[in-house]
Amino acid sequence: MEKEVNEIYLNTLAKGVLEFSNSELISLRQAAAHCPQEGGVGVHQARGMLSMVEDVDLLNFDCISSNGRSIIEESPSELEAKKEEQVYERRWDLILYPNPASNTITLESSLVLEEKIQIKIYNALGQKVKEVTINEAINTIDINVSSLLDGIYNIRLQSGAYKSTKSFVVVK
Repeated sequence: MEKEVNEIYLNTLAKGVLEFSNSELISLRQAAAHCPQEGGVGVHQARGMLSMVEDVDLLNFDCISSNGRSIIEESPSELEAKKEEQVYERRWDLILYPNPASNTITLESSLVLEEKIQIKIYNALGQKVKEVTINEAINTIDINVSSLLDGIYNIRLQSGAYKSTKSFVVVK
């Protein structure tokens, strides 16, 4: 699995191609669906690459695995809460630019975020590489990413009920 994900990376992102073919998307989706504890680095890489082109929330590392596939156990009330959260998120939008970035990335919210804002940046392996907390009401945030290595990153913003995960690329 890791070899196939690496081949997709080398044939696309490493060459500056920021789009994937249908067969590459299918392969990335299959790899991303695996449990990271069993699939390892390839799962994290596939999740990072896939989240560049699709809205995915695959940062869940707690999985019970059967045949290498992720199975997340949720109660009916948890599933209902997740559905309500998805409807709530549709009314709120978060824009990330420039992408790719080299020194600074800007997060722009369609609403003013009034509660404590937590921003976490994860590398393609799912490791947290940066965390920022903001305690003021704002809708635009500039984050210095000059210390990050070239690669694909996921950025997770949470402010009260607002949550969003986006992907970006750092290229120097």
